[in-house]
Amino acid sequence: MKGKEIIAVMSIVVISLLGATSFGAERSSHEKGRTPYYRVTITNITRGESFTPILVATHKKGVKLFTPGSPASRELAMLAEGGATGPLSDSLASDPRVGHLATTGGLLGPGETVSVEIPYGHGHNYIL
Repeated sequence: MKGKEIIAVMSIVVISLLGATSFGAERSSHEKGRTPYYRVTITNITRGESFTPILVATHKKGVKLFTPGSPASRELAMLAEGGATGPLSDSLASDPRVGHLATTGGLLGPGETVSVEIPYGHGHNYIL
């Protein structure tokens, strides 16, 4: 597989929402005619915190999950506090600037790693 690796530097705001993580994303395209995709890999590097299911979305420029200093949306709070991906997935899916959505199942325990593959293209070249 050939691709461009994207290393994400997480801000204090994101760390406060997710806890300590190791996060990476790899951009790749398959053989001719296949859809290009991002592979997002998250490792929980905490010693005793489990993460809620992970939600990944491709989108066009300008889509934001939250504004620093402002309260989180009800949908984002439901994901962060209870692990419910459905409400935020539904909200994002109704936004025409959002392309594809993918979630992981279950909690991500300390020391565990999960990867998600998600297609991109047609202007939906950013991930959140």
